[in-house]
Amino acid sequence: MKKRLILVFINIISIVVYSQQSNFCFLNFDLKDGLGEKYIYSFAQDKFGSIWLGTGSGLYKFNGKKFLKISSTEDRPGHQINNILQTVYNDSDKLWLSSINAVQIYDLKNKKFTSFDYENPVNERVVKEFVNAFFRDSKGNFWIGTRKGYWYLYDEKNKKCKQFVPKDPQCNENSKFTSKIIETTSGEVWVITFNGIFNCKASGEINSYFNVESDNDYSDGFYDKENNCIWLAGGFDGIVKFDLETRQFHKKQLIEKNSNNSNPANYVTTICRKSKDEFWFGANVLGVYNFKSDSFYTIPETYKDEYSFKTSRISRLYLDKENNLWIPSFKGLSMLSWQNNQIKNIPLFNEIAKYTVEPFGVMLYKKNDFLIANNSSNGLLWWKANEKNLTVIENPLFRGKYRKNHGIVAFAKNSKNEIFGVSENKVFKLNQDTNSLETLSFLNDNSLKNITRIVFDKEDNFYLFSPYNGFYFVNNNTKIIQHYNLIDVDKLNEDVNSNLIAPRIADSQNAIWFTMTEGVYAYQSGKFQHFATEKALNNGAKITQSFDIIEYSANNYWITTQDNGIFNLKLKNGKSYLYNYTQKNSDLPSDCCNRIVKDANGFLWIGTLNGLVKFNETSKKVETILTKQNGLLEDSAAIMMNLLPNNNLIVNYYGTLSVLDISNYKFNKKIPQIKFSSILVLDKEMLILNDNLKLKYNENFITFNWETNALTNFNQNKYAYRLVGVSKDWKETRENSVSFSNLNHGEYIFQVKACNNDGVWSGVIEYQLVVKSPFWETWWFYTVLAIIISAILYGFYYYKLQKIKSEEKLKAQFAQDLAQIEMKALRAQMNPHFIFNSLNSIQKFILKNDTFAASQYLTKFSKLIRLILDHSNQNYIQLSNEIEQLKLYTEIEALRFDNQFDYEFFIDSSLKMETVFIPSMIIQPYIENAIWHGLLHKDTKGKLIVKIAKHHENCIKVEVEDNGIGREKALELKSKQVLKKKSYGMEITNNRIDILNKIENNNTICHVIDLKDVNNLPIGTKVELIIPLKTNHYD
Repeated sequence: MKKRLILVFINIISIVVYSQQSNFCFLNFDLKDGLGEKYIYSFAQDKFGSIWLGTGSGLYKFNGKKFLKISSTEDRPGHQINNILQTVYNDSDKLWLSSINAVQIYDLKNKKFTSFDYENPVNERVVKEFVNAFFRDSKGNFWIGTRKGYWYLYDEKNKKCKQFVPKDPQCNENSKFTSKIIETTSGEVWVITFNGIFNCKASGEINSYFNVESDNDYSDGFYDKENNCIWLAGGFDGIVKFDLETRQFHKKQLIEKNSNNSNPANYVTTICRKSKDEFWFGANVLGVYNFKSDSFYTIPETYKDEYSFKTSRISRLYLDKENNLWIPSFKGLSMLSWQNNQIKNIPLFNEIAKYTVEPFGVMLYKKNDFLIANNSSNGLLWWKANEKNLTVIENPLFRGKYRKNHGIVAFAKNSKNEIFGVSENKVFKLNQDTNSLETLSFLNDNSLKNITRIVFDKEDNFYLFSPYNGFYFVNNNTKIIQHYNLIDVDKLNEDVNSNLIAPRIADSQNAIWFTMTEGVYAYQSGKFQHFATEKALNNGAKITQSFDIIEYSANNYWITTQDNGIFNLKLKNGKSYLYNYTQKNSDLPSDCCNRIVKDANGFLWIGTLNGLVKFNETSKKVETILTKQNGLLEDSAAIMMNLLPNNNLIVNYYGTLSVLDISNYKFNKKIPQIKFSSILVLDKEMLILNDNLKLKYNENFITFNWETNALTNFNQNKYAYRLVGVSKDWKETRENSVSFSNLNHGEYIFQVKACNNDGVWSGVIEYQLVVKSPFWETWWFYTVLAIIISAILYGFYYYKLQKIKSEEKLKAQFAQDLAQIEMKALRAQMNPHFIFNSLNSIQKFILKNDTFAASQYLTKFSKLIRLILDHSNQNYIQLSNEIEQLKLYTEIEALRFDNQFDYEFFIDSSLKMETVFIPSMIIQPYIENAIWHGLLHKDTKGKLIVKIAKHHENCIKVEVEDNGIGREKALELKSKQVLKKKSYGMEITNNRIDILNKIENNNTICHVIDLKDVNNLPIGTKVELIIPLKTNHYD
């Protein structure tokens, strides 16, 4: 028993005492953030939550993303606000600004500056006395404190100042320096000066003065209702409490141990509330004072990384509406978000071996202690929480060899809560009574190789991972060791050279899941199954090499990869369903993901290359990303991490454990607000007076700028926007500005919303936008254009129609002229022939000495010739003249042929022959044809009958009937001369009828009827003509 106690004492080596440290991670602003000035004098936050700074070069505004310089347009020589702006005070919808020689008011709504009334001599004196403080009390009075002239009340209606000068003999020059003006809940106004405080009435008059004996600078303070006091920054008096009940000062000089009065923490220039029992103070360093325990600590200025505190010579301290601490100084501006000191860091250094510890995993041990797997010692590290003591439980095979790196690199608990650890090719059991490692004889026969992970199933069988060497299975009952290569698990892996297959977890159904392969493998009941080899259903991604896996719920698993984000594997009814989530569809900061755990609240925590991610399993979206800014040792969390049963998440960094207490971690649940800060059209700012804007068609380049009041870790905020009318999909961005160009005419709605650093979204704000149509796309332009085009088309159509009509008229005229020529040709042919025959007839009468017949014939002949000549150039002829010509022609032909035929003319008496006209020479060819082809070949005397009667109102009907031989007999005779005459004359006449019908739109009809007797023998021919009449003479 005695020996065992000595052995235990030797096995446990105490290394060093460490403290669990809170990280204060600051955001430091400079030119990259738009702040090009290092002298920061004052700070204000407006009603919306925007931050305003008074600097050595004027006014700056922080819009939730970066600083913008706001230059005054009211500056004039001797009164400039754009230089050494020392005081900024928020007063409802305006800011009061003061510099060393000017006072101005900035209207937040209209973005306009207004100058103080310098014409008033009292106001001018206020400016010359250097305004140092503004304050509006609960009764609406506006106070102005100066450095050289105490304080004033400002009459806003008359724009005049009234000064109040104390008459207390204890006042001195320092009493004139007004540092700050505050008010208690009882309505008392207190003026803090360099040399004490004044209690004033609301009217500005002084009730009493409480001075300090020491020559000190009381430069800041605040009212503490709970403790009924005023806390003051008292210079070398440190932190001073003024008790409002006893009216006494109580000083607390901040003297650090083993220091003197000149230590940096002692000269306090500014203070503000931190919590119920604490407040921040600024000196040459930043510090926290706990008045309940009467203790303090400081945060020194360092430059170890970008989140270090770098702003010494603090000018003011301010808490914004979210409780973030803003630290203006003469070396720039810093901000400490209220969240950024919750992650605790435990430094790990093996003092005995002089090694920085690289942790490989953490396990909760003995309530709140940690066991730490590592390879930076000769055993297992034990961190004792209460003692802040790091101890080595030595590897029994390397006891006393502290610099030998034979540490326990992995451990696990079995179902009996027994702890086993592995180191190289050995497995150890931790004796929790003696806190010592014991070898396992059945696992130490050198049959194992390079073990780095250990997993137990419910039967406490061992699964030991050997990188690039498959894994080992050790049966807990038989103690038999089996080695599996990747190809032993699946023959399809014969071409895979890595031989990586890592046991990760035993699920609720006692299946062992393996990763480091394509997809994942599950081992249950002696069989391996391959899962997650298919493409993801939502985006087609595949798992080329899995890394880690957890069981979220029964048959619901989450798998990490180092190149393609995370995958969700669901098993149902013998089928598997795979889904992939990456930077693109779930806001992961990186697709390189290592470890994954599920916390007590059902959230997934994923270690990625760009931060530690809190992932909502329901929404499949990232809610929070923790990085170095939030207190982790590094931005990357793609390393080993462990979730302990107490819901503490441990991230294993080289030399440090970052501890996140998930149950007590305060997430940012404040719903952000968002508003439009400016709208630019063609890079020209438009005044935002309402929620809509109408633009011309060429004003189609627009920029929307917005701001949010979510200031806690503001650089982790994000926004989503869309322009309804262009796209219905939301687009996410880290910027607070977006531009749209080449917008088509139409109506649009721009919508935007903000999300704070922990995934809380604001409501949607929107702005209606109307881009007017260009005049060439308006309805009236289309109407005018349609009218013009219609007019052009109609003009073109009318032109073409007229051209066609003209051409048709020319054609008709040509046809008419042709008909006339043909008519004349007919006449020309008929007249010589007829004259020749007539002269022969006259000669015959003379030779017979028949002078009477010759005279009669010659008289009729001359009269006919005259009628023909009189109408030779006319297309139409009076019906009476045409009948006269026909009668003369028939009489002459009858005389000529010795009255071989008789003839009769029957004329309808109802015809007005003097007023109607018919085409000339249209009937004569048919009478000639009847005589020559019908009657002359008849053996007996023939008969010719011509009837002219009214057919209907505008037409006459002409019948030419003969009792000759008929058309068939005439063709049989084949008289060549007769046939020629017939064919030529009748052909021309028929053509004339066709042309007249076309050009005059007439309907002259000709029918030839063969007359036959009862025996069907020819007895003559009958021609019927239907001829339209004209009531006017047409030439």
